[in-house]
Amino acid sequence: MESSLLVDIGLSVITATLFAYIVKILKQPLILGYIAAGILIGPIGLGLIKDQHSIEVLSELGLAFLMFIIGLEIDLKKLIKAGKVVIIAGLVKVVLCGLLGFIVASWLGYTGLTAAYVAVTFCFSSTLVTVKLLSDKSELDTIAGRITLGILLLEDVISIFVLGLQSNITNPSILPICFSLAKGAALVLVSMLATRYLLPSIFRFVAKLPEVLLLSTISWCFLVSWLAMKAGFSIAMGALIAGVSISNFPYNLDVLAKIRALRDFFVTLFFVSLGMQVVISSSSIITSAPVISFFVILSSFFTIIPTLRLLKYGYRFGILSAISLAQISEFALVIVALGYKLGHISQDIVSLTAIVLIITATISTYMTLNNHSICGFLLELLRRMGIRESASTETPGTDHKGKSLVLLGCHRVGVHWWNP
Repeated sequence: MESSLLVDIGLSVITATLFAYIVKILKQPLILGYIAAGILIGPIGLGLIKDQHSIEVLSELGLAFLMFIIGLEIDLKKLIKAGKVVIIAGLVKVVLCGLLGFIVASWLGYTGLTAAYVAVTFCFSSTLVTVKLLSDKSELDTIAGRITLGILLLEDVISIFVLGLQSNITNPSILPICFSLAKGAALVLVSMLATRYLLPSIFRFVAKLPEVLLLSTISWCFLVSWLAMKAGFSIAMGALIAGVSISNFPYNLDVLAKIRALRDFFVTLFFVSLGMQVVISSSSIITSAPVISFFVILSSFFTIIPTLRLLKYGYRFGILSAISLAQISEFALVIVALGYKLGHISQDIVSLTAIVLIITATISTYMTLNNHSICGFLLELLRRMGIRESASTETPGTDHKGKSLVLLGCHRVGVHWWNP
């Protein structure tokens, strides 16, 4: 074989590293450099990668590791407390963004199933991009971060419905959906039972051996991911369940520190692989991609901000969450790729989705890195329009039955903390 997997991986990593240096010198996000590296060595660029499928498989591992780490970091109690707002805001976003997507697709000349697939890409935001950016900024555990993460998890669950419907889309049946839900519930139940009765004793035994502890944790991740794949779900979904199931174990912080390096390596390959998927086969892609990207970003603001405001969370949390969710999901690529295999859509829609994902991921990266500045600007704009933030700083669901917090001395740091 002229081009081995090792050579392709090496070329991808070397190119990604060179672009990482360049974007760091230019003070730009690393994600942008990785995508640019993929475009350069992919079909639209120099065409140096011969075995792109193998790179995509490895990049899927990166997504799985990221979801596993998300699961380890999730505080279920806090997430459950935000359950009402997450469910309402998530459902409103999916429904309204889907409707807007269908309208935009029809306006651009797409019809039938093609317009429906374009609409589906509007519905879901990228867990990979959003969580990585919020994690790097240490904002996952903020109120806006927890709302955002909850909405992303709800969208992942809804994506299971979509995947269950796809093969029967011309003749929809409720049975495949119910069967998918039953399998998902069984997977969660098995994981939780193992966490309660089996894993504690195993982890206590291997805790004295750091290397074995790490291997045991990764093995659990792969086991649940394999079960999820056999049940018809994504590997990433299985990895998330695996992480959540052991998130309360006392060893998770040690595992998190060790597994992050692996995650970063595979996630880099994911973004390089994303760049490789850019293929411009017709002029309609060039004209449609920017328009769709614009409305994807706009739809996040028009759905999330009013919904959270009605739920008494204020404009600030709505704006911050909308910024974080202003891109399409990597699951959109999976959905349209399956649609292409089933003969529902053409290859052009797959390429269009990849380009829109790159555009929206790039723009939302800049927006998230500057989210508080953008939030301040929009709040000031609303104030000038006569729309003011609620005077109350109390967050819905906040429990004040515990100990009081007394702030002594307010100076500049204290004032900034009090009025972020």
